[in-house]
Amino acid sequence: MADTVFRTQVEAPVVVAETSKPVKVTTDGRTGIEPPYLDYEGLTGHPFLVEYFQLGDGWKDKMGGFEREIGILESYVKSKIQEGKTANSLSAVKEMIKRIEKVCLADKTERATMKIEKMAAYVEFLKKTDDISCNNFRYSK
Repeated sequence: MADTVFRTQVEAPVVVAETSKPVKVTTDGRTGIEPPYLDYEGLTGHPFLVEYFQLGDGWKDKMGGFEREIGILESYVKSKIQEGKTANSLSAVKEMIKRIEKVCLADKTERATMKIEKMAAYVEFLKKTDDISCNNFRYSK
């Protein structure tokens, strides 16, 4: 009975807990994390809507640029974020822009220039009606 082996120690496999995955950094130094909308211009040097409409560097040109229209849209979006009616994220702003495009009857095949002008006019209208409602509430007593 000298050849009998009673038990041998069995090692349990080592399980490594998976921690949060590291953020991938692209070659241009940007991370894969979506920045808040209000911080976007400070990080990239241009408003988010310039990238959304793919306007390139010519959006600020005095002749044929969209600086005024983009400014109108940007101020409207910022005011809605500051009022708490929209989240401070790029995805929430994209959804807001899509809703405005739909109300303005901007077709997907329509040129970006026409979309932007229609949307800016609609947002100006919204701002005026908001001011009327605010003044009515303020001075109605």
